Amino acid sequence: MKTGRFIHDGKLYDLGQLALIHDKLPVTLEVRDLTWALEHYTPDKERLLSTDPLEPIYVTHDSQGRLAVIDGLHRLHNAVAANRSTIYGVYVSPTLL
Repeated sequence: MKTGRFIHDGKLYDLGQLALIHDKLPVTLEVRDLTWALEHYTPDKERLLSTDPLEPIYVTHDSQGRLAVIDGLHRLHNAVAANRSTIYGVYVSPTLL
């Protein structure tokens, strides 16, 4: 089970709960639709080395209608660095958040 917490738009989210509420299997996402999220992100070099490229990222739509990464920025960063065009992800409906 995933552990950890994050804050988005002033709301605290628990990744353990997030893993329980989604009911979707991983889908293939276009990396180019997500790279905007890396503009405000500074990767931790140690975490970059330990990411599993096969573990899906979690995404949702933000208030501007863009796909936003909930969990998996290090995996996305590595996908960009490897020049991959797609990445596995799990979509979480904003209504579940």
